[in-house]
Amino acid sequence: MKKWAIFLINIYSAVALADPSPLGRLFFTPAERRQLEQSSPPQPPSTPAPLPKLEINGIVQRSDGKGTVWLNRQPIQEDTHQENVQIGKLRQNSDRVRLDLPQHRLSLRPGQHLDTVTGKAVDNIVVQQTGTTH
Repeated sequence: MKKWAIFLINIYSAVALADPSPLGRLFFTPAERRQLEQSSPPQPPSTPAPLPKLEINGIVQRSDGKGTVWLNRQPIQEDTHQENVQIGKLRQNSDRVRLDLPQHRLSLRPGQHLDTVTGKAVDNIVVQQTGTTH
């Protein structure tokens, strides 16, 4: 053990004496930083990807427990992934479908769609200014 300690001290001394020059500046000077900032183009602000059009048209849950969700008028098996949308597993006696998007999670019922501006669930009922429904 004593031999190793002496050996390491000798190596450290040899390395320290071999290159006596200082390390130099580790960071840029203020002038160099300004020059770097001026030479690099400004980065545009990152905007989140727009939300896709999603509408739940219906849900069927078979007696064997497997379910099908009609998403944008297309039948899709529950608990699958399609077009950047993960369709969750249907719960017993529930009328909601969990949808997982890359940066958004929501739950929709049949007859609802995703408002792509607000990111919230909206009923598909159209109400005119007079207050009547269609």
